[in-house]
Amino acid sequence: MSSDSETETETTAETEADSPEGESTPKKKKRRSFFENWNGLFGKPVKSEPNSPEKIKPKVIVIQADVHTNSNGESSNNTTNHNNTEERDNTEQTEQAEMEELRKTLTILTRGINFSGSPTEDILVFIKQYENEGTVQGWDNAKLADNFANVLRGKALENYLNSDVNKKDWPQVKAEMRLMYQKNPLKVKKMLEEMKYSEEDNFFSYVSDFTKLMEQMDDTVTDKEFLEKIRPTLPLEMQKFLAGREIDTKKQLMSEYKNWVKYRKNIPGTDDELT
Repeated sequence: MSSDSETETETTAETEADSPEGESTPKKKKRRSFFENWNGLFGKPVKSEPNSPEKIKPKVIVIQADVHTNSNGESSNNTTNHNNTEERDNTEQTEQAEMEELRKTLTILTRGINFSGSPTEDILVFIKQYENEGTVQGWDNAKLADNFANVLRGKALENYLNSDVNKKDWPQVKAEMRLMYQKNPLKVKKMLEEMKYSEEDNFFSYVSDFTKLMEQMDDTVTDKEFLEKIRPTLPLEMQKFLAGREIDTKKQLMSEYKNWVKYRKNIPGTDDELT
C-alpha cells in the first residue's frame, strides 16, 4: 500500500486505542502546545487568574455642542448662521449701493459738471446743471446734498467744507452757494481788487479770467482800461519789464509775456533789459 494509506491506518488505530470501551465514536488526542509541555516537565503550568483585569478599552469622550432651540423650533446654530448670512447680504447690498452712487457721481463729473469758484463760472448755471443731472440719476434732495461736495473743486470745495451750512439740507446748501458766488457789481469789484498773478499760475488763463470779471462790471471795457487794471496785479519785476514796452492791446501783452519768459530763463537771442 502507499504511504498515504499507511498514515491513515496508523491514525485510525491510535484513535481506537485511546477510546474507552463501549464507545464507538472515535476521539482525537489533544495535542499540547510547546509551552504546556515545557511547564509540564519543569514546573507547574501557568494558569490565568480568574479575576485578572480585562483589557482597558479607550474611553471615548463625546463633546456635544450646546445647541438651543428658539421659539420657532430652530436650533441656535442655524439661527446664528442665518443671521450671519443676512448680515453678509446686507453688507454686500450696501457696498453695491455705494458703488452705484459713486458711478452716478463720476458720470456727472465726466460730463463736465463741476465748480471751482473761478470768476468765469456762474453758480446759478452750475446748480441748475447739477439738479438736472440729479433728476436723471434719480436723486432726491438728500442725495443731491450728500453728493454735492464730490462735484466741487479747489477753493469752492474748501469754502464749502469750512462753512457752517447744514450739508444734509439741499435747499440750505443752494442758498449758501448762491450767497458765496452769485455775481453782483460790488462783489465782482472786490474780486478784481483781490486778484494777484503768481508765477505758478497760467498767465493766459489769468488774463482770460481777469477779462471776464471786468466784462461783468462793464461789457464795453476797452483794452486800454483792461491794461490799466491788470498791470498792478502783476509781480513788481514783471511790471518793470513791461513798462518799457509798447503795449496797447491784449495781444501785445501776450507777446511781451513770451519775451518775459525768455528773459527769466536767460535765453540768448533777446536784448531785453530792465529799465
